[in-house]
Amino acid sequence: ANFWRTCGAAIRIAAPLFILPVAFVYNPGLISMDVGLNTLYVGLLVLLGAVTIIYGLNYPFKMRPGRKLGARALLATLGVLIMVYPSNAAKIAGIAVFAAVFVAEKVMI
Repeated sequence: ANFWRTCGAAIRIAAPLFILPVAFVYNPGLISMDVGLNTLYVGLLVLLGAVTIIYGLNYPFKMRPGRKLGARALLATLGVLIMVYPSNAAKIAGIAVFAAVFVAEKVMI
């Protein structure tokens, strides 16, 4: 395999891991010692943000190149917002946008 393509693929897959330390700062419930519903809720939101980033960077969109780049940038930015932004309303809105894009992409195929 080509070394640089392999490096690029590894970075695209591991992109959320670069954001995760910042998510710990803005979501202290992630490192809580007592496991409760809040910890599970925050963990699920951060996991969905990571899935949004990975989906945006790796999914083979069937669009024109300009729109494809825009969709990738939008989903990656949205994933970072979901993982890091402290407002739960913004996180849920971001997940709703991701779900709409996901369903629209699956219906278009």
